Order: sequence, then structure tokens, then C-alpha cells
Amino acid sequence: MKNWDLLTQKEKCDVMDGMVISRQSLSRINKKMLLRAEDPAIESSKYGVFNPTCCYHNGMVHSLIRSEPNDKTWQGHFLEHKAVPLYAESEIRNKTIQLDGIRAIETGMPAACRPEDWRLFSHNGTLYTNFTNYFYFNKGWPQKQTMSRTALGMVSDDGIIFLRELDASSQLEMQREEKNWVFFSENRELFCVYSIEPFVVLNCDSTGRVKRSMTQNIKLPRLGNRYIANSTNPILVNLAGMGKVYLMFVHQFFTPLGNGQRNRTYYQHALIFSQNDHRPIAWTPKPIAGGGSHLEGRHNGVVYFSGALEDKNDILVMAGEGDSHSSQYTIPKQEIINNLQAI
Repeated sequence: MKNWDLLTQKEKCDVMDGMVISRQSLSRINKKMLLRAEDPAIESSKYGVFNPTCCYHNGMVHSLIRSEPNDKTWQGHFLEHKAVPLYAESEIRNKTIQLDGIRAIETGMPAACRPEDWRLFSHNGTLYTNFTNYFYFNKGWPQKQTMSRTALGMVSDDGIIFLRELDASSQLEMQREEKNWVFFSENRELFCVYSIEPFVVLNCDSTGRVKRSMTQNIKLPRLGNRYIANSTNPILVNLAGMGKVYLMFVHQFFTPLGNGQRNRTYYQHALIFSQNDHRPIAWTPKPIAGGGSHLEGRHNGVVYFSGALEDKNDILVMAGEGDSHSSQYTIPKQEIINNLQAI
């Protein structure tokens, strides 16, 4: 291979594609479709039902899925035409997350906002969701500039009860676009992974008010120097030889079609950090999954891991595919262990 820095974005994707673990281990990593856009049983799914998430809560598997009922969402009118959250409470059968009784619920947000890409976690007996919220905000009038913030809410049978927009400005410099903060609950305390490089963990109260932060300067060993972003909320898992550790998935993307093109190519990696001190331990330099022409959907470069569960010897990952459909990857824990590299 010639010098990585001299490769085009397409050539870099070709190299990454050859490293994707799920393609090298087809007999061990199983992928199945859960929901497709234009599902006649789901009215709001006509223009997408994707980026599904999940968590265990009160002995059941709870799921939220983003659906898009209007094609104008994809034409720049995403603040006018809202995503609709679909909610299901079910179980795992035959290594598959069931979506029995899936139904639309209220977002709990004002009309001037656009919430999307809900994630789930359980904290102190309550089911929470962390999500991205878009809105217009600038000095003066009219309001034209878009901002985003991670927001927090509680999930009820009827809908989402908004708690707060997350603000970490007392601990770090906030950007105009803040999204993909991922949450986990430990010993009745609420924590949030803000970023990967550096590895920043925020400690919050149960309403999401940031109390303190911890920063560890790390550099993930990998080809290139693409920005690494959070994908799934961390989950506590038991890995052979490691004991109980936190597992989350993170992603990077390339632009083989050129900058500014919506159809980026995403690659999803696993990252492990300590339960005791939240210290990053290892990650998979080879991606677990990657986008590309083998996927279906509107933007086939997009594969987005958005929720994960431990199921005995496997990790079940819910994923958005092509900004259109929802799928599940069944990944043996040993497959992750075999591909970990110490940080």
C-alpha cells in the first residue's frame, strides 16, 4: 500500500473495506433486517425507519426507532418536518430483538425543535433517552442559523418527557453543533462520554446537570487521523480475560464522493473502558462494520450502530442502514476480543 496520506478518500475506503471484520467473519457475525422503510404497518416509516436503539429495563427490552414520514426531510426542510419516535417493549427471541407492538409516541419537544436519533438507557429504575435536538439560534432576527444540542428525557407509555438540554460549558468549550453524547448509569450515578480523543467523561445528576468532568488524553492507534465520534451508549459486559468492562461503539467516516456529499462512508469500531476508573483499555482498529454499495437505502455509505445489548456470549447491535432501514448485527464476544488492541 502506498503512503496512506497520499491516498484519495475512495482509495482509503477501499483499504478500510478490506479490514471490515463483519465481512471477514460472515460465518460468525450475523446481520438481519428488522424494519424497512415504507413498511405498510408503520404509517410514519415511508421515508425511513432507522437508527434504532435498545436497552434492558425492568426485565424487558425497550427500543426506540427514528422514522421519517415526509420526503421533504431529505430536501433541507428537516426543521419543518419532524422525525417520529417509534417505541416497542418486548424481548429477545432466537438471538433477535423483537419489536412487538411497535407504535409512535410523542417527542415531548416544542414545534420550533427537531429531535432525532434517540438512544436509551436505564437509570435508578427510570427509562431515559438521550437524543439530538436541532433548532435555529443566532443573534438578531430572523433566526437562520441551525444549532444542535444533546438533550435528555424520560420515556413513558405516552411519550418522552423532556428534562433538559445538556450544557457542559462549565467544564469545556461548547461547539455550535453538540451531538452524540452517550450515557451510562453506575452505582446510582449518571455519567456521559462526551468525546473519545481526548476521552472526556462527564458526571451528571439525574436530570443531566453536569457536575464535574474527567479528561484522559488518548490517541487511538489507527490508519489515518479521522475524527472518532460516539455511536452507542456504553453497556456493562463480561468479557473473557477482562471481567466486567464497559463496551461502546464509535465511528469515523470518509467522503469518497467528495466533501459536502451527504453519502459519507461510515465505519463502526468497538471500544472498551474500565468500570473502576473509566480508563480506556482497548479498541478494534479494524472496523466491525462499514457502509458501501453492499448496503441498501438512500445513503448506502451510512451504517450507524445506535444501540447494543449483551445476550449471553453475544453482543446484539441495532443499526441504521442507509438512512432508510433498521438492522441487527449479532456479534460473538470472542470476535470482539480477538480484534482488540490495547490503547
